[in-house]
Amino acid sequence: MKNKWLISAIIVLVLCNLGLLSMYMSEKNDKVYPLLGTYSNQTEINDNLIYFVFDRDNNYYFYEVNTLVDQGNWRKAEDNVYLIQGDHTDTMVVTDEDHFYYYLPDYREQVIEFKRVSFTPTLFGSEDQE
Repeated sequence: MKNKWLISAIIVLVLCNLGLLSMYMSEKNDKVYPLLGTYSNQTEINDNLIYFVFDRDNNYYFYEVNTLVDQGNWRKAEDNVYLIQGDHTDTMVVTDEDHFYYYLPDYREQVIEFKRVSFTPTLFGSEDQE
């Protein structure tokens, strides 16, 4: 009698663990990258273009006139809030669908709106493509 209960309990535990594992793998495979893409301060490419590139490996690149200014990592902090940590930057950005606002102390302490120009990480005017 005790063996039947023990076997039943083990089977239930194995099934529960398999269920949890399948849910975890499903979430991992369906990972959403809402910040993924390329964001620019302007809608057209010109000499004053500054932009961010966020890739699937949680790396970000900050370019000013096609020159890499900063790079580092990004991660989700909470809904629509991301932490950006780089060589020269340690800040949070708040996204809203296709744009985010970023505080740039080096640019006369401005807050600049960056709009998504591509869902794929693209380096404008550069031979390197991600």
